[in-house]
Order: sequence, then structure tokens, then C-alpha cells
Amino acid sequence: MYGGLIYATPGRMFCGLFLRKQHVSVEFDLGYLLEDENGLLEGGGKYRRHLKLRDLDDINAKQVEHFIRQSIDLKT
Repeated sequence: MYGGLIYATPGRMFCGLFLRKQHVSVEFDLGYLLEDENGLLEGGGKYRRHLKLRDLDDINAKQVEHFIRQSIDLKT
């Protein structure tokens, strides 16, 4: 529906990648449950949070792997 790639474990989506004009959005379906000590996640909706990646350095700077691992491990 939104033109992105969805990644899932059996039973639920844990991450999605969406191309925008100025960035790539990495979105987490239950992002409000993720630990975000550095305030990197964006979004104020009820559940979903995202990271905006504007260049390759943002992958490490915004701790993408850290959030993906957390999202996979969530027990809901």
C-alpha cells in the first residue's frame, strides 16, 4: 500500500523500509516499546516510531541495528 519493504517474523511485522524524496524511513510497528536512551526515534503516534536516514553515516549514527534487534525480540 505504501510502496515499501516489510520485514516480519512469524506473526508480526517488525520493521519496514520506505523510500521518500529526501530520506529512507525505517519504521517500527511497535516502536513505542523500544528503548531509546538517545532520543533517536521519531513519531508521536500511538504505536509506530521511525528513523530518517539521509545518508549512509546515519545507519550507524542512528543505531539502526540496535533498534532492529530490539524490534525482532519484542514479545507481544
